[in-house]
Amino acid sequence: KVIEDKVIPWGTEEITYDLLGNFNASFSTHSTIVNDTTMYHIPNGQREMLFYVPKYKYKLYANDFDMIKDYPNDKYMEMAISFDKNYTLKEVQKMLPTSAHQTWYWIDNYAKSTDYRDEPESGRWLLGISKPSPQLGAKLTTTKIKTEADFLNELKKTDPGEMKNLKNRQENGLVIGVVVTGAKEELLSLRNKPYVKAASLGAVVDKY
Repeated sequence: KVIEDKVIPWGTEEITYDLLGNFNASFSTHSTIVNDTTMYHIPNGQREMLFYVPKYKYKLYANDFDMIKDYPNDKYMEMAISFDKNYTLKEVQKMLPTSAHQTWYWIDNYAKSTDYRDEPESGRWLLGISKPSPQLGAKLTTTKIKTEADFLNELKKTDPGEMKNLKNRQENGLVIGVVVTGAKEELLSLRNKPYVKAASLGAVVDKY
């Protein structure tokens, strides 16, 4: 995992395929849930970001801005911003403050529901568009997806049915959240923005 110009070891994932093309994934890590809005990654002890689907209701939403305002200034951190509704990729790129570096966009592939959800989403299985931040992140990724159309074209290769469902929803925008990185003042620029439904802190690293 890359936060600004720092790399954090995050564990390994092993995927095995059988002759029919079915796969099984196993991870060298696991997560520990502390409470309704806090999860930690084991073994490195970093916080994991949580995500809140706009069309679902939750009894409690993470608001970690209050926490990070007390952090020292010599830290870089990542934060998951869950939106109040769907937006297009261009809308998101324009409406967020430039001080918060956008590194990943969460794609909406959820069915409509008005029910309460017991818990927010973990980041492990979410669909999204990566936007590597600083040069180090760009060097460590092979992504060529820059638009919703690019994303749908790639998804079509592996899951045509899901691609069709997403394409039908594209009119209202596919993006329901974003991961941003930066120092605390840069992330606090998002505080009280009307489009922010929840803010969940992830990993934190030293600047120097």
